[in-house]
Amino acid sequence: MIGGIMVSDSLKAQAHSDGDVLIHSLIDALLGAMGEPDIGEMFPDSDPAFKGIASSILLKKVKELLNNNNIEILNLDCVLVIEEPKLSPFKNEIVHNITGILGIPRSDFNLIPRPRYIHQIQQFIHRVIRVPFPRTRIRDFRSTF
Repeated sequence: MIGGIMVSDSLKAQAHSDGDVLIHSLIDALLGAMGEPDIGEMFPDSDPAFKGIASSILLKKVKELLNNNNIEILNLDCVLVIEEPKLSPFKNEIVHNITGILGIPRSDFNLIPRPRYIHQIQQFIHRVIRVPFPRTRIRDFRSTF
């Protein structure tokens, strides 16, 4: 499961929930940008209510938290380092699912699946030319009300 989409019948993450690494990373990035506790504190594996839960449900809960705090997502840029399975056949479906859950335009979400060796080259280039990695950006409207 990646981005709420089943991408392989044979590969499965061992996790308390469905183990969707992309959605878990998004949740942590959004919670961190809001100054909230991380995913493990928000949705602890000690709580049986989260056993086997779909990560997309957890992302919907985080979206509700964003809405309740008048916080808007400006853009999300995700690099997913993965060798197998190849995500190109699933990329549009993953993007559609994530943007649908978060209620953001397609243009505000970018997903870049990369094999490890390309990611390592890109990290080297970023270090050499000192380009900062993209970050999650949100707009906090709490201070304007």
